[in-house]
Amino acid sequence: MVNIERKLWMLCEILTFKASSYSKLFFAALSAVVFVVHAGPDSKTESFCKGILTWQKPIYTFESDYNKNLIKMGARPVNTDNVSEWGMILG
Repeated sequence: MVNIERKLWMLCEILTFKASSYSKLFFAALSAVVFVVHAGPDSKTESFCKGILTWQKPIYTFESDYNKNLIKMGARPVNTDNVSEWGMILG
């Protein structure tokens, strides 16, 4: 019986991950812009951003050495000293 419970638990984790991925795509599709705090090189978040950029939807991220990969892909950097300008971007 323990084996069945383990398999059900693993199935729930997979379904939760898939639902989470779809909800991220859904909300990104509804959004005018997307803001990503950080996405490591070759990460799932970076892959997500690549997909969003193919939609010609603007992605913003903090201007930082940690986000050079996102900025190189086409994300627009937001200077942390001028975060108040972010409100103007959203209009």
